[in-house]
Amino acid sequence: MNRIRFLIVENLPQSGTRINTHGLIDNVVRDLSAMDSMLGTEEIVAALDDLNERQYIVLFNDETVAMTQLGARMMF
Repeated sequence: MNRIRFLIVENLPQSGTRINTHGLIDNVVRDLSAMDSMLGTEEIVAALDDLNERQYIVLFNDETVAMTQLGARMMF
């Protein structure tokens, strides 16, 4: 899960700009594939939910996601 959380954060704009959640998941899947990891979408969604619960990211109802200020401070 730590690897997935790291890749999620690496694929999010540090500025807090929203991006499409599906695009983020696709990018993380590609990164995992390049690392020869067979983790799937379910694990990525679970990591997104975990980061959202910790308030490091915000998952919006319009299927976008953004990093919070707390997330930017805590993750970097």
